[in-house]
Amino acid sequence: WREYAFFLDERRNDRARAIDALKRAVRLDPSEGQARAQLAKWGCLDDETDRTARLDDAYVGGLFDQFAASFDETLVEKLGYRGHLQCAEVLSKSLEDVEL
Repeated sequence: WREYAFFLDERRNDRARAIDALKRAVRLDPSEGQARAQLAKWGCLDDETDRTARLDDAYVGGLFDQFAASFDETLVEKLGYRGHLQCAEVLSKSLEDVEL
């Protein structure tokens, strides 16, 4: 049902039927993380799809595993994160006169 929902949304431009298909996927398998995450993204979680339920650990772990390879590149190059460089600079300056 999840794949059918994505087909409906992307190929048929039928978000309403896609939402119904995702909700059906969640009813059939409450641990269906991708369907619940997409419903949340579209702002369509309700009592039927349980706004407060945890996403399945395997689904969340899979997301982290997929992202791990590109994490540094995304954070530093695409998002411009510099916190680690700023911390290193502060530490370097504060340790200039310290004998180790």
